[in-house]
Amino acid sequence: MKYTKGEFDLLFKSKKMYMQFFDTKIETKELGDIETTGVTDDGLVTFQVKNWKATPMIWPFDTLYGVYKETYGQSNIFKFLEVAFGKDPLTKLDQGLDGTDARYWVGVKCSDTMICDFKKASPEQMTQTMAALSEFEELQFMTA
Repeated sequence: MKYTKGEFDLLFKSKKMYMQFFDTKIETKELGDIETTGVTDDGLVTFQVKNWKATPMIWPFDTLYGVYKETYGQSNIFKFLEVAFGKDPLTKLDQGLDGTDARYWVGVKCSDTMICDFKKASPEQMTQTMAALSEFEELQFMTA
């Protein structure tokens, strides 16, 4: 599998999924409608993206299913998001490690900017191309 150099940021808001990609400029795309499909015995939330707008660079399949979990760090300074995508329904985060038919991301948000600040890891304000980008900035989930 060949990986593209750049940064992906995810946003789930108002039952929609957005992704922004940054390499030399920022491109934000609405990708579809999020529908929660359940909660696993382990407390993971499962979902499906309906009305999926295929983007080969982001996700090359016609369907997108996922599972996620949010947790706080020991001192509640960091909030972590683990999310896995698959072309078939997922019930475990580890299923996202497949690498061929699934993907796995970890995101982090800093709750105290006096201790940690991700502004230097974010794309420069001058290169922003979408007003909706401020929504990503507000959440500050940096994914890798």
